Amino acid sequence: MNDFSAQGGGQPNGSGIWNRFVLFGVGAIFLVAVVFRFVWLDTVPGLNGDEAWLGWKAYRAAHGMDLEWRTNSGNFTNPFFLLPLVWLHSLFEPSAWVLRVTAALSGVLTLLVNFVFCRRFFDERVAIASSVLLAVVPMSIAYSRFGWEPSQIPLVAVVVVYSACALSDRGRSLYFWLPAAGAGLVAGFLVHPTIAYLGIFTALGLMGRWIRPEESMWRQAWFFVAGAMVAAGLGLAMYLKAPPWIQSEILERFTNGAWFGEMPRFLVAWVRNFNGINTFRFLPGSWPGAAEILNLGKPWSVFALDLITGLAVLAAMALMVARVFHKDAGQSGVVSRMQVVLLVGAVTGTLLFGVMNGPAKVAVWFDRYGLWALVPGCLILAIGYAEVSRRFPRIEKFTTLGGMAICASLLVLFGSQYFLHFWRTAGDGGLDSRVGVPQIKATAADLIIDWARNNTSPASPVLISSNWFAFWPTVYFMQGKSSEQEWEMVYAGPESAEPLGGKNRYSVKYQGRPIVIVEFEDSDAWDKWRSIWPEKILGARSVGLNDMAERPNLRIEFFEEETTRP
Repeated sequence: MNDFSAQGGGQPNGSGIWNRFVLFGVGAIFLVAVVFRFVWLDTVPGLNGDEAWLGWKAYRAAHGMDLEWRTNSGNFTNPFFLLPLVWLHSLFEPSAWVLRVTAALSGVLTLLVNFVFCRRFFDERVAIASSVLLAVVPMSIAYSRFGWEPSQIPLVAVVVVYSACALSDRGRSLYFWLPAAGAGLVAGFLVHPTIAYLGIFTALGLMGRWIRPEESMWRQAWFFVAGAMVAAGLGLAMYLKAPPWIQSEILERFTNGAWFGEMPRFLVAWVRNFNGINTFRFLPGSWPGAAEILNLGKPWSVFALDLITGLAVLAAMALMVARVFHKDAGQSGVVSRMQVVLLVGAVTGTLLFGVMNGPAKVAVWFDRYGLWALVPGCLILAIGYAEVSRRFPRIEKFTTLGGMAICASLLVLFGSQYFLHFWRTAGDGGLDSRVGVPQIKATAADLIIDWARNNTSPASPVLISSNWFAFWPTVYFMQGKSSEQEWEMVYAGPESAEPLGGKNRYSVKYQGRPIVIVEFEDSDAWDKWRSIWPEKILGARSVGLNDMAERPNLRIEFFEEETTRP
């Protein structure tokens, strides 16, 4: 029997009716969380430009064109995400669900792998609790519905974190688990560079194998110092690897002491990884006041949900520390050691992230940078929950009901602040995430293709946009649709701003060719385009597309015949 279950924390006590009730409740919560990863996947939210850009690359590769492995920032594209996309696009036409189903399946696989590993290293109660928590955490659900490479961070984090636990156990093969941890880190780095923070856990697992921090308070103190030194070494390596402009930003944070003053705000942003406020603000724009988290010059609102989440994490950590310190609790040294590895890794990794990045890099729009912390965070909370049940067996049923109520509340919160909010308002976030049925950019692509079929000009048409989130989804949905003309797709983003300054380079280059311009309705790019092509153009017509709430969203202008300036 495992450690927690040996102390009364394994199988729930009570009658068979109670056991069946718990089984049904936990199963229902888990099932709803899984369904949330797939329902309305093709519609909610509006298609993001990065999702569509990856899909565009995958579609081309699936149809015999060269596969471009580098991202715009020069990083290597995550092969565990891109290759399944290529395969899916060899079977299906472009759609939002094709772009996102890899993320959804990766999210479900994360839950299953976490349960298998956790049950092996801790016990069934902790395995169930950590898997259900990981299933219902709002950011975990949201990024399982989003076709981004970082959506696979939690899946890789499971392998790295539990490999670190195995490395701390002398009874487990070093020759198996060390390569497993290394492979997990390498694979994780391909998924997203922030996985490097989990390297602290791997180093601590190795050190714990010989230091055995559970044996005395002095060893635990030295172990924490060693973890801080590992974190400092990792931070130095990150600094040396960073480009010059990031190095100067880090230096400035150290020289003026900004990292220390920003730490309280960072910790607030950090706990919002678990309660979902950052995610609700980023995607649907549904959480009032959460935009303040990027305004470092003004006081922040601290919501009750922030306090509850923070206190829950602190309480779980305190219970773990108390369990390690008290040998009479009956916990084996190996499990105590793994808990110390988790605690020190989570604390030092979090502090290093805060020192290196500050609150803005884990808040709204950057919340994905904190995805690596979900797995160890949910595991710590699950161990804390199991410890409460072990210490206070008389209230075990109340503790179980409370845990189920918290998980159900997180699902209700996600349902109301994400799904229902999208369906009621079409989203209050950026125009790129607004909801239309079907996808607004898919409708735009159909209109453009229909226009091209009816266009009588012998010249090939040109599609132009200065907005990444308007251009790539439209281009993506246009793939695979029949058209006799061969399109020239032109992304005139910030790096191509000069031609939009009235120099008329575009007017000369595309003279006499049919032109389609796609921008968001409120974009100031329309004024720039009018400076290149005057508003009175023979044959020009405009089509506006609204979101589900009938608000203007995307606008298309068709220039069937170009004239020169008066």
